[in-house]
Amino acid sequence: MLVTDNGGPYRACVLECWLARHRVVHLHTLPRTPQHNAACEHGHGELKADAQLPLGRCRAAARTALVRLLDSAVRLDHHRLRATRGWRTAVTTDESTPHWSVHVSRNRFYATAHCRIVRAVLHSNTGRARLRATRRAVLHALEDFKLITVTRGGAPHPAPFAEGVL
Repeated sequence: MLVTDNGGPYRACVLECWLARHRVVHLHTLPRTPQHNAACEHGHGELKADAQLPLGRCRAAARTALVRLLDSAVRLDHHRLRATRGWRTAVTTDESTPHWSVHVSRNRFYATAHCRIVRAVLHSNTGRARLRATRRAVLHALEDFKLITVTRGGAPHPAPFAEGVL
């Protein structure tokens, strides 16, 4: 699965063809909706705060800032204990968690998600409506395979989009 914004390189036909050939489901975030990528947005903020990046455009300062940023990434991934991960680091959690493919057939997931997407966008009249329908279809497929739980404020959120359309 690939999650991207709607930038031109992520919309290119060559990428879409490659993803289809390799059975990768592509999930686009909605424009101006950082909630769709909350973990990444939070991570960016955490990195910037930890690296204490200086303001300015000096080349030497940029090199120093990049080194600080890389050091921060290592520190955050390897050493920061996270309550959401049972007080383990990100690296420890990744190492101890089985890969999703242990639980789900890649081909089966791709076929299910693809069918849901095709059905979901049938009655979408605008680009934004197609993006929303596609997003809901993929999230519903992920939930069906128990790869994610859709929540609102930490509480399970029933999938209202599932009735009739998917």
